[in-house]
Amino acid sequence: MPFVTEELWQRLNRREGDATISITKARFPVEDTSYNNDEADKEFDLVFSIIKAARSLMVEYSITKNAKGKSSMIKNWFST
Repeated sequence: MPFVTEELWQRLNRREGDATISITKARFPVEDTSYNNDEADKEFDLVFSIIKAARSLMVEYSITKNAKGKSSMIKNWFST
């Protein structure tokens, strides 16, 4: 997928002063720990576990894509 990666990289906005012509010539990114957010990580893990549990229940109870009623609304919400 190197061609797709290069295409996406070329479409990104450049940082001020960055004149790198290709992703193959770019410096490897350095982690910025100021973006770390433990509370957001915990909240994401909670949401992710709820989605996994809902999907497991859908499989266990054979809720299909064409289900009608309230289960259909829940299924559509979790299908993305």
